[in-house]
Amino acid sequence: MSLRQSLANLFVSISPENPGAVEALRRLYAHDVVFQDPMQRAHGVDAFIELNRSLLAKARTLSFTLTANVGSDEEFFFAWSMHFKPRIGPALSVDGTSHIRAAGGLVYYHRDYWDIAALLASGVPGGQSLLTAAMKPFV
Repeated sequence: MSLRQSLANLFVSISPENPGAVEALRRLYAHDVVFQDPMQRAHGVDAFIELNRSLLAKARTLSFTLTANVGSDEEFFFAWSMHFKPRIGPALSVDGTSHIRAAGGLVYYHRDYWDIAALLASGVPGGQSLLTAAMKPFV
């Protein structure tokens, strides 16, 4: 199985019910991987694994759905939807994209793009409507 497909399968299996999926990421990521998303940056596979463990520890439920998986094993993109219900607080959801680069069968660069405002608005009743209305003057 290709690296891209192996990571896609693992990505959608990450959940509080399957904490081993986070540790399984270790076999697909280089020791010096760089990860970044709109809120955080991690350098090294240990930091990346810990970041994901922390997310799982805060989750009552967490699921990812892949809507696209394109590219080669050296550079690929996932489009996804994340649904997250923390142990405390409202359920959140956001659509995003992952840009991933690999060499020698291991991921060395993983950058996630998603909209922080949309994530926060998803947790507030009517939040998406408020966000849309607030953005109208700029669109």
